[in-house]
Amino acid sequence: MFILKEVMSELNVTSQLLSERTGIPKRTIDEYRSKRRKEPSLSNGLKIADALGIDPHELIQFGPCGQPGASADEILELK
Repeated sequence: MFILKEVMSELNVTSQLLSERTGIPKRTIDEYRSKRRKEPSLSNGLKIADALGIDPHELIQFGPCGQPGASADEILELK
């Protein structure tokens, strides 16, 4: 699961600022945040991670067995 909204909130980054840093339209950023649009393409995901100064993997929440969806705490509970 793509967790852009949560990461942007943690870093105090607005959609406008992220749009300016990436060249991705603000509307597209807003759609990623609200999940009206599926996860970004690899190139957009890398632009977003670079603009936020984070590893691209930090934008994805993984579930059990490496599947997107669950938090790290939920994975540890399965062990």
